[in-house]
Amino acid sequence: LEAEPVGSRRWDLRLIRWCNEALVRLDGEPGPLAARLQARRAEAELYSGQEEAAERSSREALRQAYAAADAEAVVAGLRARQLALSGPEHGPERAGLAEQMMAAGQLLRRPDVERWGRCWRLDTHWEAGDLAAVGVELSELADCVDRVGGPLPRWHLTVSGPVSANTDLLIAA
Repeated sequence: LEAEPVGSRRWDLRLIRWCNEALVRLDGEPGPLAARLQARRAEAELYSGQEEAAERSSREALRQAYAAADAEAVVAGLRARQLALSGPEHGPERAGLAEQMMAAGQLLRRPDVERWGRCWRLDTHWEAGDLAAVGVELSELADCVDRVGGPLPRWHLTVSGPVSANTDLLIAA
């Protein structure tokens, strides 16, 4: 679970194989570990060009995570599902995933998790052309980024909004 897909077909296929082997060793036993392995496999499948497999694996990962009632597994499942459905044609489902991720972040008191949900929701607002919602969400994301701290969250905020609105952020970063 510590190894992540990187976009190298050779590595990502190896990661899929490792996830499959670990899932076999679990012998079909559901639980948080199985859900997290399914999620990691889905990510590796997507990065290796297996979009349909990633869609199935991410759906199963999220189902198992909720069945296990494990917050960290749910976060992994949500990340995999959002990645597998990253196209604009999946906007409504991704908006729901964003809400679930923000709720998970708030429940866990983890602004880093909440930030991902806010970034995802912002993406759906941009795709829908809802500029009023973009403005509101940028403000909410900025508050979240302040709680997280660090350069990567600040960068996410900077690239999420219009250039003119982010001039001060670019200078601060």
